[in-house]
Order: sequence, then structure tokens, then C-alpha cells
Amino acid sequence: MAPDWMKCACGRPLNEERVDQVIVPTDRATALNDKGRWMTTLATAILPKLGISREQVIIDATPQGTDIVLDLSGDLVLVVLKDHEFNLSDAYAFNAKVSRIKAAEGVIVSNEGLSGDAKKLVQEELGPQRARITDPFRITFVEGVQAFEHELGRVVERRRRQYFLRALGDLATIQGLNIGQLALAKVEAGGRAGKEVVAPEAVAAEA
Repeated sequence: MAPDWMKCACGRPLNEERVDQVIVPTDRATALNDKGRWMTTLATAILPKLGISREQVIIDATPQGTDIVLDLSGDLVLVVLKDHEFNLSDAYAFNAKVSRIKAAEGVIVSNEGLSGDAKKLVQEELGPQRARITDPFRITFVEGVQAFEHELGRVVERRRRQYFLRALGDLATIQGLNIGQLALAKVEAGGRAGKEVVAPEAVAAEA
């Protein structure tokens, strides 16, 4: 406490003055808060935990938010980070980028939720256009970075499963072609052998 003889410029003793606590952010905190960079920092820190290497990641940070393109098992996944409500303008940009890069899945992370119009636009525009029987296009909506790791982990597992199914399909196709060719070759070889055996016997009988 200040001694009684110390007074404020207004003449009141310092002990009678109101004391307010002021918290000043550090330069690091200011930088993280600028353009929602703190979301990008937290999100990218999660990626290695899910087995995603730096070579699989492309980051595009703008004042409106951050777009992260992930290469997961040969499929592209678009992750959008918004430090505000995901609005109609964001939805148009999201749809355009998904179509441009031919993403297999989309993940929207917003700290303030999604507007009804934006969610409706994303679902209506991408649903029918990207309909696929074996691997339908999926959109994951995540409110807050806290749930991002869990939801992205599910996306990673889906992409791995689809990669495995594609590999099995390719293997079955290759094996099917090989089996067919072998069967045809065996039939043709058997036919030639039969002709070669029958011909001498017929000549001998006539003789």
C-alpha cells in the first residue's frame, strides 16, 4: 500500500483511489488474434497427431479465414476455418473451391456456428452435383476447434477405408483379367492339342 503522504494529482490519497487491473496482450497473443491465426495454429498442431504429414497439407490464409487442403490417401479434403459465423458469402466460396479441386469431403469449422442460409446452400448445391454411389460427398460441420480433432479423425478413417476399398476393387479387376486370359489360353491350347492328336490317328486308320 502507498504511504499516507502520497497523493494523486487530484489531491486524494493514493490509498483511496480505485485500482484497476489491466491485462495487456503480448506481441505473440496479438499476432495470433490477428485474422484468426490462433485457429490455424491450433488446427495445424492437430494434424501430426492424426498421422498427417506436412507434405499432405496446403494452407491458404486470408483475412476472411483459413482454407486447408489435405491429401488423405489420394483424396483431397477441404477444411475451412472461420473465426466468425459461416455466412452465405462463405458458403459460395466453399462450394466453388470444392468443385474446383474436386474434393472428396469438406469440413467447416466455425466458432460462431453456421447461418441457416449458408448451411442450406452448401447442402443443396453439393449434394446432387457430387452424388456418388460408392463414396458419396460428405460435409462435416464443426462448432469450435475443440471438436476438430475428433471429427477430422473420423474423416481420416473414412478416406483410408475408401482407399482400401479402391485397392481391393483394382486388385479384383486385375485378377479377373488374368484369370480370363489364362482360361482362354488354356482352352485354345487344349483345342490345338486335340487337333494334333486326332489327325495322326485318322491318317493311320485310313492307311
